[in-house]
Amino acid sequence: MADAPKAPSGGGWEAIEIIVVIILVLGVLNHFGRNMSGTAPVTTAPVIQKTSPSTTLVSSNTDSNCGLLIVSPLPSTTITTSVSLKGEKTGCDWRPEGSIALYAQLVDSTGKPMAAYTTVPNEMIVPTTGLSDGRATFATTIAVTGKPKKGTGYLILISPQGTSDKPITHRIPITF
Repeated sequence: MADAPKAPSGGGWEAIEIIVVIILVLGVLNHFGRNMSGTAPVTTAPVIQKTSPSTTLVSSNTDSNCGLLIVSPLPSTTITTSVSLKGEKTGCDWRPEGSIALYAQLVDSTGKPMAAYTTVPNEMIVPTTGLSDGRATFATTIAVTGKPKKGTGYLILISPQGTSDKPITHRIPITF
């Protein structure tokens, strides 16, 4: 029969099908990539967890209840003239609302301020929906204005949702 359709010769996949399958597999692996304790696998992007002003607690777990994801600077980053601060607020004590993301203060190992007290604005806010508390991204560069004592200092982040009686802060250790 001349008009009968021919069967495909190789049954091969088109390039677009392969790309779609790879994206789906990566999404499933990301969703189910948690270990048995329910925490996400360790990644290189640190999350600063809620602490009191005198405690430093930094983890590399992207599944944070706190609602603050810091992309930059990584803990123990060496800085000389400036530090780039980038991250995202997703809820908890770091709710994605208002025009101010957070306040930042850079101090050396003696606690002496090494930069002006900085107000960091939200760059983009994704509103709250029935499925999420929303998200807000932020990014800024903080210039070192003092002469820091060599050693470990801190980039102190302060949530605008805190109060003077109960401030909400996170500290990222940096090296001068």
